[in-house]
Amino acid sequence: MTNNSNEILRLVKHLISAWSLGDVDETMRYMAANIDYFVNVDPRIAPFAASAMGAGALRKRLQLLFNTFDIEAFFAKDIKISDEDPAVARVNIAYFYRERTTREYLEGRFRFIIRFEDGKITQIEEIHDSSYVEAFARLVGMMRHSTDGTT
Repeated sequence: MTNNSNEILRLVKHLISAWSLGDVDETMRYMAANIDYFVNVDPRIAPFAASAMGAGALRKRLQLLFNTFDIEAFFAKDIKISDEDPAVARVNIAYFYRERTTREYLEGRFRFIIRFEDGKITQIEEIHDSSYVEAFARLVGMMRHSTDGTT
């Protein structure tokens, strides 16, 4: 592993650790101001999983995620630094979230593809089973409406 690969691995581990604690400031620590954060989930259905352009928008999106869920587990099952492009890391994430109002669980896996430049994260692709995440968001929405009498 090169020094650059070691540094990227350190930054990825920091990101995952901070996310697992629901710490927005530490999650954002190594994000570039112009971060391009793409998620393949419809934000109209699951706003907690929206894409974001720029650090300010990403901070708001992460805060919404961390306010929506208790993060019971969030860890890397595998981290690979690309041989073709050592500024790219591919991370297989396993997660276990509990929605705060309904106490329903959302658990699964997704893939991060993270691009680095000059010690900062400039791009993240968060690739989910989008149908699963969107179905969960719909279920939670229906449960909220049925408990507040707006069915």
